[in-house]
Amino acid sequence: MFERYTESARWTIFQARSAALPDSKYIEAQHLLLGLIRADAALFARVLGSEISVAELEKEAVGTSPLHPVEAGTNVNPNVELSNECKRVILLGMQEADDLHDAHIGTEHLLLALLRHHQNLAAQMLARHGVELESVRRMVRSDASKS
Repeated sequence: MFERYTESARWTIFQARSAALPDSKYIEAQHLLLGLIRADAALFARVLGSEISVAELEKEAVGTSPLHPVEAGTNVNPNVELSNECKRVILLGMQEADDLHDAHIGTEHLLLALLRHHQNLAAQMLARHGVELESVRRMVRSDASKS
């Protein structure tokens, strides 16, 4: 399933799984947001501008639900599954990459997908800080045209 994912997008999923409590049954959208922040802080620095720092956003994401801190040597529960909401975000990430004619799915596509599935807690948190789907999409398209 993750063959098309870039290394940083795969790392995002791993970080999201690590963020879920060891006894959690599901990886939720806010876990995915935390994984994205930890996997690609540079992307968030550009998206957030001066609205809020990446460190502040990470702290806020951790405060939204009980999240497991990621530490060296942390054992990750391999049985933690993606919630239905998170599965939809992953599928939307594929769609975003396809819409942009990108062969690989990167962290930027996962961020777009989180924003596109605006009912989730992570998207609502980002919206409170002025992060909007269309502005991030324009940034991603602009980046793609430069490379």
